[in-house]
Amino acid sequence: MPHSGILMVARVLGDLGLDLGPESLENGKPADSWLNRRFVRLNEEILDALDASWDRPPANGGRWPDRAQLEPLRQRAAAISDGLALAEPWGWADPRNSLTLPFWRELFPDLRIVVCVRHPHEVASSLEARGSASFSEGLALWRSYYGTSADLGDDERIVTDYARYYEEPRAEVERLAEAVELEPSRADIRRAVAALIARNRVDVRRDDTELPPDVRDLYRTLLEAASAPAARHQMNRSSVAFLGPPVREPVGDQQDAIAAQRLEIESLRLELERRRGYSEALQTQLDVQTASDAELRDVIRGLEEQLLERDEEIAALRRGEDSLRRLVEAQQEKFSAIAAVEQTRLWRLGRRYWWLKQSIRQTLMRGRS
Repeated sequence: MPHSGILMVARVLGDLGLDLGPESLENGKPADSWLNRRFVRLNEEILDALDASWDRPPANGGRWPDRAQLEPLRQRAAAISDGLALAEPWGWADPRNSLTLPFWRELFPDLRIVVCVRHPHEVASSLEARGSASFSEGLALWRSYYGTSADLGDDERIVTDYARYYEEPRAEVERLAEAVELEPSRADIRRAVAALIARNRVDVRRDDTELPPDVRDLYRTLLEAASAPAARHQMNRSSVAFLGPPVREPVGDQQDAIAAQRLEIESLRLELERRRGYSEALQTQLDVQTASDAELRDVIRGLEEQLLERDEEIAALRRGEDSLRRLVEAQQEKFSAIAAVEQTRLWRLGRRYWWLKQSIRQTLMRGRS
């Protein structure tokens, strides 16, 4: 269900060690959405083939997976999942899985589903605020999306409460890890909890008295399942998957499987390079912190000498500036004296004398020629 918190749960599971595939990474780092784009495209094509979409659930309930037009999509889904199932457990996250669940369950009978239940009022309000649907339409969508999980048995689904990630984040993270049969380290759990706490605080809603009766009953049923202790089922490790099938022999398009494996290897290589760079940065910090007092004093002394040299350069520049200013002032005084002389009577008479002398000389020269 959009805005239900399933992508937040996927991020938590990724932090705890669940393999979500290379397409949930960008440049070797976790992507913001944690969506595997190839599964998203498959879900969109499935809905399109059924003349449906994320806000128009398929008709006829779950009686459509055997349609012949879906056979090419089944082959692609099998090939992609075979290529991604390199680590166990593994899975993918996409809210549209709720609508296409019959398709995936027919293809992978051992599929286990993680359901993140969020208050219907919060989901409908979020859809309305984004202009995706009216409030009443949002409630109807909530009923359609979560209605598919109501038919699942406790051994097929893992229900987790969105509100508990804000009320008791560590307890819910540990419960989820146990239910999915992950074995995270304490550092992994701390990192997942810290990421939740760093998120913007959400005022969760608990009152459900104003909900339509059918929505309220389904919500309470899912909350009851979410409050139950984590159930660990007796099964082989290879049969555990989060929204994904058990590992089996490759079928379908082997080229897609090989391409997916190459993507996985490339993502691991990028992650290794990132961790190597992080390790080198930590080593540099450690070298600085463990430097001896004598080395630190030498560094400080060198910096002080550089400051003294800079002070001397600044003083020399200031002295040069003073000399230049005095030279300019002397030139200005000379220009002022010349201007004063030019204003005297003697200067004006002298100029007339030199002008008459020049005129007489020119006249005499013309007469001789």
